[in-house]
Amino acid sequence: MAITDKNSNALDQEKAQNLDKKNTIKQSVYIQEDEATSKTSNINEKLNNIIPKLKVLLVDDQHSFIVMMRVILTSFGISKIDTANSAEQAIKSCRNNNYDLFLIDYNLGEGLNGRQLIDHLRRSNKIAKESIVFIVTGDNSRPMVLSAIEQEPDDYLIKPFSHAQFRNRLIKAIQKNMH
Repeated sequence: MAITDKNSNALDQEKAQNLDKKNTIKQSVYIQEDEATSKTSNINEKLNNIIPKLKVLLVDDQHSFIVMMRVILTSFGISKIDTANSAEQAIKSCRNNNYDLFLIDYNLGEGLNGRQLIDHLRRSNKIAKESIVFIVTGDNSRPMVLSAIEQEPDDYLIKPFSHAQFRNRLIKAIQKNMH
């Protein structure tokens, strides 16, 4: 009977130790999950603080697109939005202002196109290294996409796009610039 009690006690102790190990592992997992959640919420908090402070230059020759984008941007809390309906107007705006985010349509009608505008602004040091540049277009033809990609924008958006798509792309571009 004593041998059985010793074996039983040894088994009970082993079970208790295994249970302690499992609880320690669970606690570790919960701590890691809490840390990950905390990091995510810290990033979201930073993004929520960064986005409304962005100064934006929106360049498009279609007034309806400018109006739509202004609504989207203001819904993010962004209030510093300048607009231009041509490359020439955009260049003038950049003479007196610095922008954090450039949303530039590829096809701007007469004069420079969006790719040429970006090239000009970069050569003139009007696009800061930390600025975000999006090329926006309704044309998704291969030559158009390849030409736009040559300017190495942070992103390339094809019209139409949703509010959520734009926000996700903007967040990714900001996160990329944060690292």
